[in-house]
Amino acid sequence: MNRIRKISLKEGEVVCVKLVEAKYTLAQMRNNGIMQFFDISNTNPSWPVLDLNRVSSLFYVFVSDQALSPIFLGKVLSAVVTPSAEPVPKLMLSAIFNPGNLGARLIELTKKYSSLGGGVIKDRLDPQEDWDIIRGHEMCGLHTDPEKLRKRLLRYFETA
Repeated sequence: MNRIRKISLKEGEVVCVKLVEAKYTLAQMRNNGIMQFFDISNTNPSWPVLDLNRVSSLFYVFVSDQALSPIFLGKVLSAVVTPSAEPVPKLMLSAIFNPGNLGARLIELTKKYSSLGGGVIKDRLDPQEDWDIIRGHEMCGLHTDPEKLRKRLLRYFETA
């Protein structure tokens, strides 16, 4: 599988992600620019027949598939890998950038999986009191840096 220059993903499509030489993982485009990453790796970009419904999710984040193209090798055929039907989490963290009031709140995404117009579940999360909430949810900001994402995934697979 050769690295592609630009990729445009539709909901449900799965891509092979190159972490380093001989270390690959899978990701699936979900609703409204949310990408699901999986707890699976392979030493080559060719995948055996696989059902992603049987593979644990690592995390879901909003992504720019165009910006992340440098780490995507290509789409994986649904004849080889069955896409996940796991429900996309509706709760995410939303950053607070007010001067003198930095932090995050727990929000519920809208029916169309947008953070804009989402309801606030808990405002002003406290790092001590709300640590489990903070650790259990992703920030709803757009992930556009392929290197940061690649390093995060690689760190997980090297230390998990």
